[in-house]
Amino acid sequence: MAGLPTVTVQVILDSVGLHEGYNGSFTLLDFPYPSDPRVL
Repeated sequence: MAGLPTVTVQVILDSVGLHEGYNGSFTLLDFPYPSDPRVL
């Protein structure tokens, strides 16, 4: 999957703590313009 151009794999270290999406789903909004921020 990581070889696909639309897939990004990110690793979160255990020392950081649980990710927001660990206990449920979340949505990452990505916009077509680089100046627009990503929203989680």
